[in-house]
Amino acid sequence: MPAELQRPARPPLAFRGTTLGEVAMAAFVVCAITGALLIPAYDAHGGRESIAQWLLTNPGAVFVRNVHYWTAQLSLVATLLHLWDHLRLGTERRVAAGVWLRLVLSLPVLAFLMLSGFMLRGDADAAQAQRILTGVIAQVPLVGPLAATFLFGVGDTLHVLYAQHGTVATFVVWLVIIEHTRRLWPRAVTLATAALGVSALSLVLSPGLHDGFDQRMKGPWYFLGLQEILHWTSWPSVVVACGVAGVALLWILPRLQPRHASRAKRGLLLTLGVYAVLCGVGLFLRGENWSPKPNWPNAPSDLKMGWIFAAHGLPLGARNSKMPVVMGRPEGCLVCHAGITGLGDSHRPESIGCASCHAGDANSLDARRAHAGMIRVPGNLADAARSCGQAACHATVIPRVERSIMTTFAGVIDVNRRVFGESSPRSTAPASDVPPHVRDLGASTADSHLRQLCASCHLGQRKIEWGAIGEDSRGGGCNACH
Repeated sequence: MPAELQRPARPPLAFRGTTLGEVAMAAFVVCAITGALLIPAYDAHGGRESIAQWLLTNPGAVFVRNVHYWTAQLSLVATLLHLWDHLRLGTERRVAAGVWLRLVLSLPVLAFLMLSGFMLRGDADAAQAQRILTGVIAQVPLVGPLAATFLFGVGDTLHVLYAQHGTVATFVVWLVIIEHTRRLWPRAVTLATAALGVSALSLVLSPGLHDGFDQRMKGPWYFLGLQEILHWTSWPSVVVACGVAGVALLWILPRLQPRHASRAKRGLLLTLGVYAVLCGVGLFLRGENWSPKPNWPNAPSDLKMGWIFAAHGLPLGARNSKMPVVMGRPEGCLVCHAGITGLGDSHRPESIGCASCHAGDANSLDARRAHAGMIRVPGNLADAARSCGQAACHATVIPRVERSIMTTFAGVIDVNRRVFGESSPRSTAPASDVPPHVRDLGASTADSHLRQLCASCHLGQRKIEWGAIGEDSRGGGCNACH
């Protein structure tokens, strides 16, 4: 008898008789049911617009979406823990070879099911994730490009992805679960506990939706590790090969000698740990364009805390009416801030909305959430790229203004330092060096004099209150002239 079968059998991880596998199955069933409930309200022609309308007008759909999201996360985590429990106990050797093969092959299908659900959001984050995954799949020799077309279709349409997510991938995973558990349905108590627990969480914690303005774009938490790897490597085909090798190693584990199997399991666990660290780096330490920036996840598409049925100060019946649409997107701001006058035709809220310049959350009718992160006075150079400098507005103007002498004060700083007899970087440094900037003024006599005299006039001075432009007005970036 093999040595590993002579040891006393260790029990699987369970709580009051409920195993991780049963939790994963219960969460998957609830996820599938809520996904089916969302079908009538979802339009694959405009996934983002569909979800934005839910967020603004249909709290019931928001609740179902939240349950769908959280049960998907629970099912993924419980499945991974259940797999680890299998490997920890060595019970993979007791699973029939064909069943084990289908279980292993269902893991990439489960990953696709999770990612395709994220991509169906249709926002900027989803589009980026789809481009990355399409490129990765296309690296598979011979069948890669065909597989990418089969899974995602051609162009920006979500119809093929919608069909693959809602039918093919869901049924494949469900059938494998049924074959593995030999049950069509989880126990009622497990199903009810999972549904009630997730429902309570879904009332106060919701996945966001990228507004298209914020420069930060990230995939789901379990995808960030892959994004980090692909960013730092020039060989995506190697990444694909490593993924295939990992799945193959998992498949042959039951056939390995116990000593080799133990080493393989430790290697797989170490790899998963490194990948989890990379996901944490992407979630908490990555800023725009992969710059290192410790931060708490607070992008528009990150989780939002708040009672989903809250809507303060709304006109009667606002939730039952169709939201104003600006530039092809629902603009919830105009429900409360309609009738704004005094702006030119190009800057009227009816033309570009409110969030285009003021940020905030245009997908919420809760005043607290809608005003979070709002730019009260847009146009200040600190955030002009986010407001005035959007791609559809004045993208080429902002970089020129930021380098202009009205912003840097370079000439005035240089002359002022010369008058005071202080060394100027421009007089001693090569011409290719960066000229002085008013934001870098030090504590020397010349710099203190300039700061007290007229430095507050430069464009970079932040304006925090609205007011007429006159001799007493200071800074304001774009608003200083406009």
